[in-house]
This record gives sequence, C-alpha cells and structure tokens, in this order.
Amino acid sequence: MRFIYFFTIGFYFLFSGCSQNEKVNKDVISKDSLISVIVDMHLGDAILMEPSFQAKQMVINKPEYYSAILQKHSLTKENFQKSLDYYSQDPEGFEKIYDNVIEKLTQLQGVLMSTDSLKNKTVK
Repeated sequence: MRFIYFFTIGFYFLFSGCSQNEKVNKDVISKDSLISVIVDMHLGDAILMEPSFQAKQMVINKPEYYSAILQKHSLTKENFQKSLDYYSQDPEGFEKIYDNVIEKLTQLQGVLMSTDSLKNKTVK
C-alpha cells in the first residue's frame, strides 16, 4: 500500500512542473472522475511491471501511455494537473480520495482472484 501512495506522490510531481497557487474551480474534474483516472493509471502501471509483459520487450513511452489514459477519460494533461493541484490543497481530502483509489483497486484484485480461483477448480 505504501508503494501505491508514494507512486501517486511521485506521479503528482511528474505532472506538476511548477506549483500554482491560484485556486482553479473551472476545469476541475469531479472526485469520482479523478479516482477513476488514478485507478486506470495504477492498473496500467501494474500491467507494465508484469514479468510476462516485460518479457515481450515492448518499448512503452510512459508519457504517451498516460496521455492515452487521459484521452480515454476525455481529459487533457492540463485539466488533470489543475484537478490534482486543486484537490491536493486539502491534504486530508486528497488522502480520502486516495483511500477510495486503494479501495477500488482492492475490490478489483478480489474479483480477479475469485475469478482465477474459479478457473482453477476442477469439476469432480
């Protein structure tokens, strides 16, 4: 869990460049949308770190990869960054957002594990 938290902080700084002190309400995406985007980014990172994927020796340009995720959610890099800047002004609120991200990832992991265990059961 700490890896995910620190990854998000690193991810935030990757996109932040320079900090902006002005509050931006316009173009700020909803908390639910932000959660969905971050979940997709973590899922993508998990796929990229998967040994079977790495064995294929595919070259992935991470900025383009993240851009594709943002495009899937109809967002621009700037819109996503403004939203991160806005929500990170309230650390406790941002932590709650990230708790929701972890909860969704945990739920997805549970679904995948139960699906995998069903495949491994044999009919007697």
